[in-house]
Amino acid sequence: NMLTVRERQEILVDWNGKTGPYPDTATIHQLIEDRVTTDPDNVALTHGDEQWTYTQLNNRANQLAHHLRNTGITPDTLIAVCLDRSPDLIATLLGILKAGAAFVPLDPEYPTDRITYMVEDAQAPLIITSTHHTDRLPANTPRLLVDTQWPNGLIDNPAPLASPDDLAYIIYTSGSTGRPKGVALEHRGVVNYLHWCDQNYPTTQPNGIGTILYSSITFDLTITALFLPLIQGTQLVIPHTQPGQTAFDAAIDLILTNTPISFLKATPSHLEILAAHLTTQNATHHITTIVAGGENLTPTLTTQLLNTTTTHTTISNEYGATEGSVANVMSLTTTPDPNGHTTTLGQPITNTTTYILDHHNQPAPIGIPGHALLGGTCLARNYHNQPTLTTQRFTPNPLHTTTTNTPNTPNTPNSPRTYHTGDLLTWRPDGTLEFIGRIDNQIKLRGYRIELGEIENALTTHPHITTTTVTLREDTPGDKRLTAYITTTPQTNPTTTELRTHLQHQLPHYMIPTTYITLNELPLTPNGKIDTKALPTPNHHRPDLNHTYTAPRTTTERTLASVW
Repeated sequence: NMLTVRERQEILVDWNGKTGPYPDTATIHQLIEDRVTTDPDNVALTHGDEQWTYTQLNNRANQLAHHLRNTGITPDTLIAVCLDRSPDLIATLLGILKAGAAFVPLDPEYPTDRITYMVEDAQAPLIITSTHHTDRLPANTPRLLVDTQWPNGLIDNPAPLASPDDLAYIIYTSGSTGRPKGVALEHRGVVNYLHWCDQNYPTTQPNGIGTILYSSITFDLTITALFLPLIQGTQLVIPHTQPGQTAFDAAIDLILTNTPISFLKATPSHLEILAAHLTTQNATHHITTIVAGGENLTPTLTTQLLNTTTTHTTISNEYGATEGSVANVMSLTTTPDPNGHTTTLGQPITNTTTYILDHHNQPAPIGIPGHALLGGTCLARNYHNQPTLTTQRFTPNPLHTTTTNTPNTPNTPNSPRTYHTGDLLTWRPDGTLEFIGRIDNQIKLRGYRIELGEIENALTTHPHITTTTVTLREDTPGDKRLTAYITTTPQTNPTTTELRTHLQHQLPHYMIPTTYITLNELPLTPNGKIDTKALPTPNHHRPDLNHTYTAPRTTTERTLASVW
């Protein structure tokens, strides 16, 4: 044990595992029903010229819920949903929850084979979709079409059926086997997360909106945008897109109208795009809380977002996993973070724990990277139909048996289960957590073990670099090279020599990339994360040579040139 008694107290008790009240008897839809009772005539949804009040949304969801109840729905029944972003999508998700079932979101843009696999793996007895998407769905699974078959029945709230310990949804994420894996989330964990957000993300003025729904419902980042506005009684805006325009582009157009927005949740890659628009158009935003998640948030980006606001904006940096009900560690900051290359993740939220362990499963000292394990109320139930993988990733808490005399005392590491994230984190001396990188993002080059995230963090400290990702490429068999892809501030183009010199002050020689490729923007996946598979292959020119080519002039030069 490398920790003193005081250090152990700080890491495991003072900075971790805070307990507190939350609506522990409620489900997600019951929280929204409470809001309908309080603000029945508030605008709940806006989609172009179409507006629904809370009462209209609730009534339409109740019609679906009663219909599903009549088909024999029971708790934990999985209903697949394949719909575009629209008010009917929100009513469908809410109606499924009210019926006591759980939803399985399908992205209409997914390949047909992937959709078929997810429906079959979930064993969903029903797909709720629209006429537009029927030809891409499994033919042998019953379906309900929202545009032609919406049930016209009772509009009162059905009697509660699901409990906080029943499933709310299953989200499929990428799997190491090449097949997506379904993460099964219960109401309790999501309610705890949403309650923390409700307490910490204030709403805007009455003429503002809650947030903008632009991301895919298959991405758990979207859970916040789907449900938090409806719990807070604010307006959820679903932007219309023009031909060739992405949903996030449409969201930016709305932000640039100076509309007050309670919160906007996005990946840092998407926030970089927003910051670029604000800078090039000399514009400002009116977002009360900007929530970043899914990727590393740099202090440079934080500064850009705080400097382009006309309101008192707070940056919330979320860290977690789909397996932890969206997020488990949060920070709230109104000033740039001066203490590192990454913005602090903050501390574990109420009723959750985060353990940073070494390879002996002991707490890592302050400043030492370790494996991050999540625990507490927000943990998922399991991986659907994958008991072996569940056993591998959801394990008994390795600190549970080492907790001393009072295992049931609040604020001690007594969470019985933990989830292995595959991430490297470290405690800062101020009691907050910092993201280092993925454990599986560690590569070996010429005998050296290298964390690609460490190189990326060092590159982002250059004043003219806005975003970067580093990969190990082997375009020529046997020739492995580190390649850095970067985007830069407007009208700047740092040379390879400048970048190498910059890195030499922070990194050993074997961690300095060979090639640097400047892009207008980094390619993104539909979820807004960097798409490493779409990064271009480096060409073979030598941008680091600042002088024109000179042919060998002497016998020695000719000999050396022929050798090389």
